[in-house]
Amino acid sequence: DEAFPAAAGWHPWFRRRLTPDGEPVELSFDAEAMLVRDAGGVPTGERGPIADGPWDDCFEGVRWPATLTWPGALSLAISSDTRYGVVYTEPLDALCVEPQSGPPDALNLEPFLVTPGRPLAAAVTWTWRSA
Repeated sequence: DEAFPAAAGWHPWFRRRLTPDGEPVELSFDAEAMLVRDAGGVPTGERGPIADGPWDDCFEGVRWPATLTWPGALSLAISSDTRYGVVYTEPLDALCVEPQSGPPDALNLEPFLVTPGRPLAAAVTWTWRSA
């Protein structure tokens, strides 16, 4: 009966190589802006230009799909109706592409208030193709 703040998203991890001797994954990803992080790594709400990786960052205005391609093996197109995406490319063996309804700390930066007549919904489609 009462409004409450919420955010939704996914946190999938992907191997950089499908086999020990396989080619590393290639990421195709585009967005309008990168959210500036404070000294603790938490987005401040300020938008800035997209810096070179590696990333542990939130992006706004994501132009879905993001595509992961393992050359000669497989590709994955991630499409979503979310405005945000978090991309984590720092580990040597994995990476993450995370569709999100809001930025990290969304409950403080951009709270979405869920009410009985206004649910929070987010959709993601994963399209796999073999090479």
